[in-house]
Amino acid sequence: RAYLVAALFILTAIFLVGIFWLASTPGQTVGLTLSFAAGLSMIVLPCTFPLVFVIVPLAMGKKPAKGLMMAVLFGLGLIVTLSIYGVVVAWAGQIFGLASISKWMFLVAGTAALLFGLSELKLIVLSSSEHVPPKEL
Repeated sequence: RAYLVAALFILTAIFLVGIFWLASTPGQTVGLTLSFAAGLSMIVLPCTFPLVFVIVPLAMGKKPAKGLMMAVLFGLGLIVTLSIYGVVVAWAGQIFGLASISKWMFLVAGTAALLFGLSELKLIVLSSSEHVPPKEL
């Protein structure tokens, strides 16, 4: 247990130092800080979060060393996969010159997210063959 507490303390310290360093670095402070936070939030995405409920029971059924190794390999797999994805997207963006149209891309993505959120709240109906009035709360 002492090793786990020490590891948690070290990871928390690295996280806090990274956030404070990014927040105090002039230049691209907001962009780097948001990128760092977005990277950390990847574990709660719908495509990765359910895997946590698979890996934990698998790791708990093994010896502590093997369970820890499974958890570490799971984390490393996520890190490598998402890092490669980010590098490929950045590379493709440079090749196709997406930096020049990024404001329009953000506008379209933001509008789509807003419309999706409003439709999930049943405030608007996006596509329906017949009009269905929103349910009363």
